[in-house]
Amino acid sequence: MFTIVTYKGPHSESCCFDKPSMDHPNLTSSFISIAIEHLVKADWGVKVDMLRASIKNSFSYTIPYAKAWNAKQKAISKLFGDWETSYQYLTRYLEALKKVNPGTEYLFENTPTNDPNIEQFNRVFWAFGPSIRGFKHCRPVITIDGTHLYGKYKGVLLIAMGVDANGQIFPLAFAIVYQEDYQEEIARNLIAKEIFWTKLVSDPLSENVSLAGNYEVEIFNRYEGKCQVITNFGPCWVDLELRTCTCSKWQNLHYPCSHLVAVCQKLNIPFANYIDPGYSTVEYFNSYKLNFFPVLDENLWKQPMGITLVPDPSRKRGFGRPKSKRLLNEMDEGSKSKVKCSLCGGVGHNKRTCSLRPSG
Repeated sequence: MFTIVTYKGPHSESCCFDKPSMDHPNLTSSFISIAIEHLVKADWGVKVDMLRASIKNSFSYTIPYAKAWNAKQKAISKLFGDWETSYQYLTRYLEALKKVNPGTEYLFENTPTNDPNIEQFNRVFWAFGPSIRGFKHCRPVITIDGTHLYGKYKGVLLIAMGVDANGQIFPLAFAIVYQEDYQEEIARNLIAKEIFWTKLVSDPLSENVSLAGNYEVEIFNRYEGKCQVITNFGPCWVDLELRTCTCSKWQNLHYPCSHLVAVCQKLNIPFANYIDPGYSTVEYFNSYKLNFFPVLDENLWKQPMGITLVPDPSRKRGFGRPKSKRLLNEMDEGSKSKVKCSLCGGVGHNKRTCSLRPSG
């Protein structure tokens, strides 16, 4: 039995050996980064495949995906600075924001190192001055959400949001932390004339006024405002002094339910007195009347004093694409991409596991 080790003759088109590389050794990632710099400058989020296509049009060579990705990172670093340098800019940037937007607050929590002049970044919290003052005119509700950062270092961007008088999201404060478990951190740092009401409350109030006309009201104590409202679904008790209704809608929504409207009509008092001021258009406009001012030119930023901020090396993201933690279901079965072999063209395997690949 013999094994062919070397063959110097001509190869047919159906030869099963690996295809020759379409790359060129002189097309290094550093060289490519210079060639694609104008594309990255125009759009730093440009797709790697688009960069590969640009290199193929310019040099007639197809470079690997990894080399194009490395070239893009080098171009970004040259144009916008690297990840490590950006940590040193963070303190200066927030101080510049605070200078042009009075009332802005920020707070760092860093980890000391062996060098007293260097600290590792742990987390940072900041809130803009206009948002802090505008929140006074919002409804007393705060929600917190977060999204993972997909850069070189791991982290989570948290945002605390209020709700304005029209039920829309009002950005209040932000934080960058290592894990989403620190959501409580951002929360801990937050500390009858004619009135027009927002659409969020005016529409349901019109419906409640219409319903109130079908109710019967029995007054038990006019002085304390205790009344019983008879409806087709049973009685409800309204207490004007305690500002409660047994249907609980008044307490939860902070504007009159249909039972309270019926009581007010019976006692001849304006039900607008029981609408939370946070729903008024005056409060709505006051939430946004303060201006945000852009940051001054970088040359005018205050130079950092003392501590140099550096990233935590333990948070550095590993190589390769992160494994997805999303739970798949039957709807995801059809969206999976199938592996195709570059040797035989078959589906379900690659050239490394292909049965036509020669051994040895």
